[in-house]
Amino acid sequence: MTLHIISSPSPERLSQASSLSSEGDEFLFVGDALYLLPSFSRFARYRIKDAEVRGLIENMPTTAIGVTDAEWVELTLSCTRTLTWY
Repeated sequence: MTLHIISSPSPERLSQASSLSSEGDEFLFVGDALYLLPSFSRFARYRIKDAEVRGLIENMPTTAIGVTDAEWVELTLSCTRTLTWY
């Protein structure tokens, strides 16, 4: 299982990550990439602190759950590899 960390607000990068992902892969949105999350159709996670700073915490889709930094570390450790999309 791969953890795809989406950190770029570019729709093209998100499209690349999606096309290279496999069933069962995890997606974590951080930083300005959170602005892409409402248009993402798969289950995903997002960094709570980034959503709070951007005033997006109330607008996160129901297909996404927020994670703390400690949960991010646990998620990373539970995956066999990690890809960060800048």
